[in-house]
Amino acid sequence: MQIHDIPLLRNPVALFAFTGWNDAGEAASGTLSHLLRTWSDSSTLIAEIDPEEFYDFQVNRPMVYIDESSIRNLTWPGTQVYALQTPELPCDFIVV
Repeated sequence: MQIHDIPLLRNPVALFAFTGWNDAGEAASGTLSHLLRTWSDSSTLIAEIDPEEFYDFQVNRPMVYIDESSIRNLTWPGTQVYALQTPELPCDFIVV
């Protein structure tokens, strides 16, 4: 795990979302993505988990994208940990 920054949080609550077969309709991962986009100004990347030690690449394959100039790009699966500071609420969040 590579730790980037750990901000001071108030009564943090952890929110986890796992993609794959248990994320029907991307309900969990889509919700956390929406929260991070909505409060992007107050989110901080805390850490990233090394995918080599965390994923089984026989099951979790990279996504292949071809951009408008026909260049192929790979996006490997990864896990990021964010701090979401929400001063208008009674607690902050840790989003995984």
